[in-house]
Amino acid sequence: MKIFVAFLLALLLFLSFRLFRIGLKRLADLYACWNFRINFLFAFELVIWLVYVFWATAYLFAGKFYYNYLVIGLIFVLVGLISWYLLRDLIAGVIFKTRHNLKPGANIIAGAYAGMLKSQHTTYITIRAENGMLLRVPYSKLNQEVIAEIAQNNAGESHKVQLQLENGMDKNQGELFIRQAILNLPWSSLKEEPSIRWIGLSGEYHVFEVMLYSVDKNRMKHIELALAITDGLRVVAGDKV
Repeated sequence: MKIFVAFLLALLLFLSFRLFRIGLKRLADLYACWNFRINFLFAFELVIWLVYVFWATAYLFAGKFYYNYLVIGLIFVLVGLISWYLLRDLIAGVIFKTRHNLKPGANIIAGAYAGMLKSQHTTYITIRAENGMLLRVPYSKLNQEVIAEIAQNNAGESHKVQLQLENGMDKNQGELFIRQAILNLPWSSLKEEPSIRWIGLSGEYHVFEVMLYSVDKNRMKHIELALAITDGLRVVAGDKV
């Protein structure tokens, strides 16, 4: 009878979480603010299932001579699983960096992932994909993959310019306006986002220092000309880096 009760409670928990997850996904489709709640649902489910496991153990085996040993065994198993989950990417990162001497800016192919290596962190790397998306890939997903580095025969060009923006926006709006204006140009590199730094005010203009990245060395002048004729923008000065 006790086994039946424990099984029935487990089934009810499973169905409840299933329905709750479906409901949250539908809310997330309608309201973007609900996305973060779905991310927290997994952690909440994990805590509830851990509570259930210890409750079921006590409910079914309390009073047995081996009950204490069973609880200690469960604790060791859980600590081991949690430690492995937290440390696996850290250990995989050490192995990955030992095997591969990759530098930021390298174009790589790693299994299903391909693009420019943006940075390497303790537990993951960031890759700028061809479509411009920034991917965070855990090292544990890469250590079994063949890593290929692609030589760049026709690298893009970087160029630093100063832009003046009419003082009708605040500096945060101005930075967003400039970033969108640059990334919407067909000659801008999607592998590297422009770096934008606000310098100050000059009369009625906000002044920004911008590092541009073009798809190749022959396209930078097209970017500058396009920015120069953008309403509200003026190109002040620039030099190649």
